[in-house]
Amino acid sequence: MHYLITGGAGFIGSHFVEHLANDNQITVFDNYSTGHNIFKHKNVNYVTGDITDLSSLQQLQQPVDVVIHLAAALSVTESMTNPAKYHKINVLGSQNVYDTASRLNARTIVSASSAAVYGDCGRAHITESFPYAGISPYASSKFEMEQLHSNSAKMIFTRFFNVYGPRQDPRSPYTGVITAFMQRARSNQPLTIFGDGKQTRDFVFVKDLVRFVVDLVTFGAEGIFNIGTELETSIADLANIISTFGSGGVVFGAERNGDIKYSVSDCSKLKGIVSFDKKTVLEKGVEKTWEWFVKGNGHEWIHSEL
Repeated sequence: MHYLITGGAGFIGSHFVEHLANDNQITVFDNYSTGHNIFKHKNVNYVTGDITDLSSLQQLQQPVDVVIHLAAALSVTESMTNPAKYHKINVLGSQNVYDTASRLNARTIVSASSAAVYGDCGRAHITESFPYAGISPYASSKFEMEQLHSNSAKMIFTRFFNVYGPRQDPRSPYTGVITAFMQRARSNQPLTIFGDGKQTRDFVFVKDLVRFVVDLVTFGAEGIFNIGTELETSIADLANIISTFGSGGVVFGAERNGDIKYSVSDCSKLKGIVSFDKKTVLEKGVEKTWEWFVKGNGHEWIHSEL
């Protein structure tokens, strides 16, 4: 099959490319603003462009079977001060991608959404039927994106919970807490927890996420799917795991605007389709991420040829 992957040089996108390249033709469309992970393979072609510029998407002319749309603006914190950017990229840019997918006769579009659309749901395990309750412009932009559709393709919207793993840039303002903690542990600096540390997240290893999404495509799924683990981990417990890699300990800072208190998925819908039990436990995933992190000597996330 021929896959078009927007944002395919980024953290999550590069893992899709790596997973799919041996048996499929891949076109990556990326502006390289946050990722430069280049996978050298005869089946992979890289096209430079921006999803907010419809004319640059005109570079894409070959028909595709599946579009995996990952290109996005990702920072909750930044969205609070620059909501227009998030609407432009995540809403208008996504419509450009969907229109391009129709032009290229794509049969399926997978569009990466976020658990941020649920807001703070207390201690409940969140199902896809929970109403929109986002508390940031980032969340709003992702929910608006889900209301858009292609004229012809089957749509899959994947609501990612907290994704982590190798190639996640710890210096980016969009990064996840795991690699941000690792950046500080590696320098023996204290890990900073914003808030009381009792807030919880559902951490999903990037390679598991890729497998889940590819299985959804393979089995002809459509609609909205949570992509998580159904396991809840407090930020304090996470800090205790990662603090063992350094000697700086843990400190606490003020809560950040737009952050939610608790988040954990119910993936019953996903489990009806994919091999859900074969997922990476957090401690093992953290270990694999740390191995990548120290191997990179602080530079691998800037530019890597995989």
